[in-house]
Amino acid sequence: MTWLLAVSVFLATTVLSLLPLAVLAVIHADNLLESLARTRRRARKARERVLPEPVGPPLEKIATDLRRIGSARRETSLGSLGYTILTTQYDKQLANGCRALGLDHQIYDLCGFDLDMERLRVEGALSEAGMVLADSDIEQDVDG
Repeated sequence: MTWLLAVSVFLATTVLSLLPLAVLAVIHADNLLESLARTRRRARKARERVLPEPVGPPLEKIATDLRRIGSARRETSLGSLGYTILTTQYDKQLANGCRALGLDHQIYDLCGFDLDMERLRVEGALSEAGMVLADSDIEQDVDG
């Protein structure tokens, strides 16, 4: 009989200790259900979200091509066929860089001196955006 009394006391104590939790759950049930529903909506939207496919070559490849073509272009004599071909390829990579970084350009719309100025403006804009366009021969942290 004592064990029955002990079990009864234990159950009564457990119920009384859980009663405040039940009251709080009832009070805040609306907020809890709303939070759970919001979490489920976010998870569903994240699963359904389709990421856009990248357009054009990767930014690292564009920067590498700009450095390579720019270097070859500087070493070629002005007015030669090779210079014209390299300049066309350089302009194409400048346009790709602008597209990849969301910058405006008019490289395909201009010619002559205006194109040269636009090329310089685009090079500056790409450099400001963080793209390295020329290989650097400067040694850093050298004493003496």
